[in-house]
Amino acid sequence: MNKIARKVGLYLASLHFVTFGLVAVYVARSGEEGAILLFVFWVIDFPISVLYSCVNEAYISWMATHAESIWAYILYLPYLIHGLLGTIWWYFAPRLVMPKNLGGVWGRSVDKT
Repeated sequence: MNKIARKVGLYLASLHFVTFGLVAVYVARSGEEGAILLFVFWVIDFPISVLYSCVNEAYISWMATHAESIWAYILYLPYLIHGLLGTIWWYFAPRLVMPKNLGGVWGRSVDKT
């Protein structure tokens, strides 16, 4: 049986990843005034955006000491939260709202006979 939730999730995750990549490149080239665009992803990725509250002093001090390292760009918190986890969220989100007969988690079990 072809599950529509998987296809919708793949489409939404791909769209999210490409859009985030374009916004991240734009912000990197435009400077600090372009960083406000990342706020849009804070709203779009709301359940995942709560992870910002988990940032502790150790991460902030590590980022400050490794500001010019390639790891600082890879482990930059908005890239991890919105680029990686936000994309994963949008892959699974359709399954959380669709009925079982479309590949989601709600409703009665689909009879395989």
